[in-house]
Amino acid sequence: MIRILFLGVCLWIVSCSSPTIEQPEPFIEEDKMVAILFDFSILNAVSNTQNAYLKERDIAPMTIIYNWHGIDSLTFAKNDIYYASKPKQYLKIYQRVNDSLESLKEGYDEAVRVALLKRKDSMERLSSKKVIPKLN
Repeated sequence: MIRILFLGVCLWIVSCSSPTIEQPEPFIEEDKMVAILFDFSILNAVSNTQNAYLKERDIAPMTIIYNWHGIDSLTFAKNDIYYASKPKQYLKIYQRVNDSLESLKEGYDEAVRVALLKRKDSMERLSSKKVIPKLN
């Protein structure tokens, strides 16, 4: 009985230490995976807000991203499953994507803030000048 229990524990330890999903071929490096997922995030936002525009022009956004990164949907799916089998690394990838999106948002927020300040300044300058109406 002890031998069977010992054998079971040994098999359990060996099975836990071996990777369940092997690295796919072709393999997408972590940095490229972050770039692809970032582009997918942007694409998702565009698709949600400009879906009619994309349909009118017969634009297939997913195909464009795959072509842009030189991959196909199967390669992406296999690599996504591979990274998903490693939760800590997968979380790290998505955290990097989120950080990139936040950085992009901050850049746009700053640009909007500057534009609004310029508009406010020009409006204040116009209102501070006394405009005398012309009498004909």
